[in-house]
Amino acid sequence: MKIPSKQECMDNFEKYKVPNNIRKHCILVSKVSVFLGKELEKKGIDLDLEVLEMLGLVHDMFKVVVLKELVPSEYHHPEAYTQEEIAMWKHLRETYPNMYESGVYAAIFKEKYPKFCDHVRRLSDPTNDEKEWHEQIVHYADWRVSNMEILSLAGKLKGLKERYTKTDGRWEEYERVIFADEAKVFEHLYFKPEELKEKFEQSEKSD
Repeated sequence: MKIPSKQECMDNFEKYKVPNNIRKHCILVSKVSVFLGKELEKKGIDLDLEVLEMLGLVHDMFKVVVLKELVPSEYHHPEAYTQEEIAMWKHLRETYPNMYESGVYAAIFKEKYPKFCDHVRRLSDPTNDEKEWHEQIVHYADWRVSNMEILSLAGKLKGLKERYTKTDGRWEEYERVIFADEAKVFEHLYFKPEELKEKFEQSEKSD
């Protein structure tokens, strides 16, 4: 499978004027994904750590496309957006109306990385309970990372529900899928979900 290089991913953050908060989130999700991948490899799970790293880097690259307004907020982005970031946001919203971030990534890069883009789309679907390992790991890491912090699923869900009100039963479905993902990942690991932040930070210090 052909995948982008790390340098290409970093260059695309610049090319598409990805705001700093989204960029930092993608980088942390990528690191957590690779950490989990290394631990799962020790238990015999066959993984490509480079695929995990790149999926983590690109999974939310075009997150601004779903935002109806691009203004500073205490939770998302306390500093002002640049004129270049605002211009790119407007361009993406106009060019890819009613699309999610994974769909935009696939629309731009599907010719160059068709199978990789399929992974990006599948891992970003919160109702997909048939993800393969790479998709499942990155999807789970994304759910555990919020504002450059590693939270419990309960903590992340609490914050999401406060910001995004859903009354059609979708939260229940999202919770079912993500807790099933967590159970599958951690049945192979020597530590518990609530120890992820500690173990990850220890790993970062030792590298």
